[in-house]
Amino acid sequence: MHNVQFEIYSVVAFLLSGLILLLVDRNIYVSDAMKKEAAIARVLGWVNIAIAILIAAVYFFLYFFTRY
Repeated sequence: MHNVQFEIYSVVAFLLSGLILLLVDRNIYVSDAMKKEAAIARVLGWVNIAIAILIAAVYFFLYFFTRY
């Protein structure tokens, strides 16, 4: 039976979401002079990247340090 590990998919989803917010959405808001939206996109982008790093760190910790 296949063991699908959804942690990897979650990390990729959060990472891509954060990068899109930082690289695409934020630039759109800056070019349209929407300062508040650009700031929110920047914060949420970094939050998504931080969540991805946190999930990856917990996953690797559990994988490498809880094996018998």
